[in-house]
Amino acid sequence: MDFFGFGGYQREPEGWFSWQMLTMVTSFIVLMIFLAVFFGVRYRHEDEAKKIFVLKVSAIAIDSFEIVKIVLMCVRGKEDPTTILRLLPLFLCSFQLISIPLAAFGKGRLREAAIISFSSSVS
Repeated sequence: MDFFGFGGYQREPEGWFSWQMLTMVTSFIVLMIFLAVFFGVRYRHEDEAKKIFVLKVSAIAIDSFEIVKIVLMCVRGKEDPTTILRLLPLFLCSFQLISIPLAAFGKGRLREAAIISFSSSVS
């Protein structure tokens, strides 16, 4: 429970640009690049429906993780009523939380751009 911060932290938190933070960020970036190349190669010659399926799974997964994060942070910071305002995905780095579901479940240019970039990411 100490990892999630329930009951307060018993250890000194890692700092900004510490080796722990850089290791986590680098590992997530490497994982995302690997998954993008893997799914790009695997579904390169598939029809559009299978490519849309991958987009839908990605959209549901990314938004589910964000909702779980927001709920956990709000429960953990229950004494501060402004916690939810600081956690809303209103920053540029949270753009994928809106754009991936729009590409997966919508119709139009954003979906076409996602399919084109998905198809040509490893060509």
